[in-house]
Amino acid sequence: MPQLLSLPELAEAALAAAPLARACRLAAWVGDGRELTGTGVLRPAAALEACAEAGIELPPGTSRLRSARDVEDLHRAWEAAVETGLVTVVAGQAWAAADAPGLAEAAAKIAETGEAGPMTPEFSERIITAWLRAAALPMGVPEDPCMICLAVLHELGQAGRPSGMPGLIQAAADAAAGTGGIAFGPPDPGGVCPGCGEVHEPDELIELLAGLAGDSDGDVADHALTSVALLVQYGAAVTGPGTTVGGTVCLTTLGELLADRIMAGLEPDPAMSAADAAQLVSVLPGRLAEAAIEPWLAVRVPDGAVRELLAAAERGDPVTRGSALALARKQDPHGRAAWREQARKPGFGAYARQWLISRGEPVVADERDDAWLLVESITQVGVVAPAEVVSAVLGSAVRSEPESETDDVLAGIERCGHPAAADVAHLMRDATS
Repeated sequence: MPQLLSLPELAEAALAAAPLARACRLAAWVGDGRELTGTGVLRPAAALEACAEAGIELPPGTSRLRSARDVEDLHRAWEAAVETGLVTVVAGQAWAAADAPGLAEAAAKIAETGEAGPMTPEFSERIITAWLRAAALPMGVPEDPCMICLAVLHELGQAGRPSGMPGLIQAAADAAAGTGGIAFGPPDPGGVCPGCGEVHEPDELIELLAGLAGDSDGDVADHALTSVALLVQYGAAVTGPGTTVGGTVCLTTLGELLADRIMAGLEPDPAMSAADAAQLVSVLPGRLAEAAIEPWLAVRVPDGAVRELLAAAERGDPVTRGSALALARKQDPHGRAAWREQARKPGFGAYARQWLISRGEPVVADERDDAWLLVESITQVGVVAPAEVVSAVLGSAVRSEPESETDDVLAGIERCGHPAAADVAHLMRDATS
């Protein structure tokens, strides 16, 4: 378990992390002003100087740069400096915050002696706040959170003990499947992952861990390993030997703080309506969605929460409906009365009848339920997939069935009463023509 640290000790640990230390030294170098390119980065000659000042190594054999973006550590340090307010950029000019020299000096002392010396609470809080914002950047937070990275962080935060890599890769795979089965392709020639924009180093271990997690391509395993590597770089996690392949990973006190802060940013306000809460967590994969909704559920009576979620599902769009129903199902056995109320209704009541029957409840199904739920499924898929993809999949599925059965399915859809039934029937007929 991570050791409890005082505020100054936490600040020292944060400033000891190489990415933040580089950002501080880079900001101190920027000083009163530096001119940027039209794309908002340092000019090549200035970038070379910045690397020397910030202690950033250039790629082997490099004496000139085409762009500051060619040096990954420099680009990452620059983004961190801007995100944390160490550097301000306006109209092609950049200048450093007033406290940048002091932060750079403290970082240098830590690198040399392991201690920064006495720090005021305000200075310590400034460092920790900067670290939190910088460490969240590689995970796409706050602009475009990477669900694979967040799943790994959440899994580590929930474990309460060192975790093996196979379990973390499985959490990453679950997250990928829970966000529409996103498949991250192989890195480009520069090694940058299209999922989170980070550099993945080749490693034979990836293939082995991928096999353990059932990921034959290694894409999710690669992504999980990169996520862990980034957490280690920022001092948010430590690794060690273990009985599982790849050793173990454990969050530090800083890492736990990061996990708590990021999860708090994903949670709906407890005062939100069920529809808004379900919509907010709909972008999160299963485990993250369940964790994010907990504070919202905590201020409600369980049966009442299920009733609110089912009402939101009935009135909501396909995305809200799918999210609200999934959350309501997770509250079982609470809310059975609300499910029974919905089961008395035509149309949307198909969800309740299906759910209650699966729970062994004595419910009479409506003969139109299967068709109604089929239309619902196609409608929801159409929200996240292009129409031509949906049409192609439908065409393949329908052509694999006997013509008589296809006609029966189409007839059932047309009379099921779903508002989108006519559109789906038309789509299926076009797919088979």
